[in-house]
Amino acid sequence: MEKHLVIPCYNEFDRIPVDRYLEFLSQNIEWTLIFVDDGSQDDTIVKLRNLHRAHPRQVVVLRLEKNSGKAEAVRVGMRFGLEQLDSELIGFADADLAAPLNEVLLLDRALARHADVVGALGIRLSLLGRRIHRKRVRALLGRTFARLASWALRIRIRDTQCGMKLFRNNAALRAALRAPFQSRWVFDVELIKRLLGSHPSNLSSRELLWEQPLDAWEEIPGSRLKPHDFLTVGFDFVRIMLQNEIPPEPENRNDPIIVSIDDRLPARLHQAA
Repeated sequence: MEKHLVIPCYNEFDRIPVDRYLEFLSQNIEWTLIFVDDGSQDDTIVKLRNLHRAHPRQVVVLRLEKNSGKAEAVRVGMRFGLEQLDSELIGFADADLAAPLNEVLLLDRALARHADVVGALGIRLSLLGRRIHRKRVRALLGRTFARLASWALRIRIRDTQCGMKLFRNNAALRAALRAPFQSRWVFDVELIKRLLGSHPSNLSSRELLWEQPLDAWEEIPGSRLKPHDFLTVGFDFVRIMLQNEIPPEPENRNDPIIVSIDDRLPARLHQAA
């Protein structure tokens, strides 16, 4: 089974824990990581190339010519995985590994147990035995985000902003990724809205998603969300609630530059690289 995880990166040279990536790749040979360098101005691409050289069959590196934002980097990476790598399962995680990569295995097992579920969402709950470390202010903001997301999606959801999610490849997911997200900061919620709206199942929205408490999560300093961005976030939730159909795909696609790619892929991709 082809399992891919998209890692968006923007000026992450000092925040990418290379040793932890190498450990995960060595222990989980069935997983491929798709790194998307979102027009970084530092030497992020150098570190990503080194990861590819260490694990050429498990690391794909893409690059966007200009900074387009995390939402677009994730969307481009997921589309590449679905269209070019034939992903059966594809998700995304944060480059700083606030949620350790091994946490995606919990989401993988959840999807394996529940055939009707189309997406597994990592959530941060301070349950006994878990190592969830969040600042009080960030935890309170997270609850506010969850309430707004529940309002926008019309289902109760506990944590939409945890950067660890995994989805099945299906027509609904491909449709959900067709056009750029309108939201910059809460694209996770917009993705879920599109996915649920496109899925033909007779099951309820609550039955199509699985919330999986993570075993570990640690807040990493350096969040790019600034206080003035919260006003934009509020408008984003309103737009998501009112979005009844997926916007059309733009005529000029934001196709990535293929920087490093493994030897299992078609020759046409190697020529592009």
